[in-house]
Amino acid sequence: MVPFRSLLAYTQRRRFCYITDLLVGMKNMQTTEPVVRRYRQLARWLWDGIVQAGLEEGSRLPSVRALAMQHGVSVTTALQALRWLETQGHIQARPRSGYFVARRAERASGAGTSSWADPLPELDAQARDHLAMVGAPSAVRLDLAAGEPSLYPVDRLSVLLRRLAYQHRNLVGAHVRGTGHPELLREIVRQALQYPCDLDPAELVVTNGCVEALNLALRAVTRPGDVVAVESPTYFALLQMLRALELTALPVPCLPDTGMDLDVLQDALDLRHVKAVVTIANANNPVGSVALDPAKAALVRLLRERHIPLIEDDIFGDVCFGEVRPRPVRAFDTEGNVLLCGGFSKSLCPGLRLGWIAAGRFAERVKALKYTTSMATAELQQVAVCSLGQATRDRWWHRQHTPPVQVGASRRDRLRPRAFVRSGRCV
Repeated sequence: MVPFRSLLAYTQRRRFCYITDLLVGMKNMQTTEPVVRRYRQLARWLWDGIVQAGLEEGSRLPSVRALAMQHGVSVTTALQALRWLETQGHIQARPRSGYFVARRAERASGAGTSSWADPLPELDAQARDHLAMVGAPSAVRLDLAAGEPSLYPVDRLSVLLRRLAYQHRNLVGAHVRGTGHPELLREIVRQALQYPCDLDPAELVVTNGCVEALNLALRAVTRPGDVVAVESPTYFALLQMLRALELTALPVPCLPDTGMDLDVLQDALDLRHVKAVVTIANANNPVGSVALDPAKAALVRLLRERHIPLIEDDIFGDVCFGEVRPRPVRAFDTEGNVLLCGGFSKSLCPGLRLGWIAAGRFAERVKALKYTTSMATAELQQVAVCSLGQATRDRWWHRQHTPPVQVGASRRDRLRPRAFVRSGRCV
């Protein structure tokens, strides 16, 4: 009988195999060449092959993964090549079937689109399906990492929003400016002191949710074609974001009890020119791991020595189970090399779409990107969050509302089987 081996038993041989596979996947990739050039070259090669082979109308083309393996490129590059051919009218996509050679009439009608030389990346099929499901009625939500709506202070926030909009009409009628409401910035700093984590109000930027904070952070430290190391598995929206920004994801195994495998990361950094690292150290999504404090400090040291920025998504840190909130990786950084992204969607109210980023030494770059992206974040929600904190007599909303969210989540887990039975349908 083969003894059970824990997932934590990552041997040196497995790490060697991982690095070897990584090298094989990169062997034929021309990393010094822009991403756009690679997919355009692949698209031209595919079209030349279609013409020379005399493929008939409706002929099915190889899958995206097959093309990526045949030509030694990433799946993203192969998909971009097919998308480009589709915009030219040469091929057509059929849902859940793949890509096919277009009819001559369709190719002729698509010839006028050649001016769109570099189409923007689109969502893949899975992302489109998920986007369609978000917000749709269901008995139990399994697609979003959020609590039951009844667990959040929706009634109190609704009253506050109505009152503030009536008493302070400038919050709605005036133009929004700045990087965030000053009182909210001070509250974020005060809350961080409980971790403890030292933040400066001058480095903070309030965003439209944590997703925008991550987007700004990536744009501040990378350029199209750069390589970004991410945990594997990781948050699916992060991969879509990297693809939209034309960045290459470098997967690093995420261990179930300790987080990102630092040994593999160090080996990967020796092999590739990585421009940034993204981590969800606290309550990793989807693994659920919480990295230990020594591992967090070691990660900061490793990247500081190589001058590689670290982007930390700490949106789940406020709802981690435990007597003490886990410290973010930023708490171990003293040089502003960690861009800490947080928000209120998980612990206060998902509908607020209110996030923030502590950008460290990249603060000015992030502020400039925020201004040209969405200029500013609506202040009505920001003031409502501040008012909610004041109403609890300086007990910040985490103490007031996070325990019910955690307790409610446990209760929801117990009731979930019965909810499936009552619903009688897939959710």
